Amino acid sequence: MNQATDWELYCSFAESAFLKNNLTVAEVLIRHALDCAYTFPPDDPRLISTVEHFGDILLAQGRLNEALTEFKCAYTLANGDNQTPSLDSITLGQKLASCHIQNGELAEAKNILSGCLATCSEFLGKRHDFTVALAQKVKDLEEKQVSMSSPVRLFNFEQGTKISMMPSSAGTSSAVKAGLNDKKETKT
Repeated sequence: MNQATDWELYCSFAESAFLKNNLTVAEVLIRHALDCAYTFPPDDPRLISTVEHFGDILLAQGRLNEALTEFKCAYTLANGDNQTPSLDSITLGQKLASCHIQNGELAEAKNILSGCLATCSEFLGKRHDFTVALAQKVKDLEEKQVSMSSPVRLFNFEQGTKISMMPSSAGTSSAVKAGLNDKKETKT
C-alpha cells in the first residue's frame, strides 16, 4: 500500500472509533494517519485535517492543552504566513479560540475570532449568517473581558470599610490570609 491509501484507511477507522466514543482506539488510529499525513506537503488539506482531527480527539478526552497545540498547528498550516485567516480555516479558528477561552486566554481568543470575522466579512459579506454569528461571538468575548477586568468590591468586616481588589491569578488568597493573620497577632 502507499501512504495516501494508508492515510485514508486510518482516518476512516479513526473517525468510526471517534463516533462510537472509543477515544483510545481513535487516538491510536489518528496517530497512524498522522504518520502518513506528515509525508504530504505542509499545505496539503489531508495533513491539515488530520492534525485538526487529532485535536478533536484530544479535546474529547479532556486534554485541553494538547488539543490547543494541535489546533494551533493545523491553523498555522492552513494559513501559512498570512496574517488574515483563509476562509477554509474559519471553523478551525473557532475551535482554537474556544480552547483559548477554556484556558482563560481571552485576548488570544479575541485576536483569532477577530481575524476570522474580518475574513468572513470580506468574503461572505457583513450580513451573512456566519459573519453575524462570528460578530456576536467577538462581542460576547469583549463583554466577558470587560466583566473580568472590573474591580470586585469586598466588605472588610473587621474594619467596617469596603476595599477594592482587581481580580488576579494565583497567590492572592494566601497573601490575604497572611495579612489577616498579621492583624490578629497584633491585636492579641
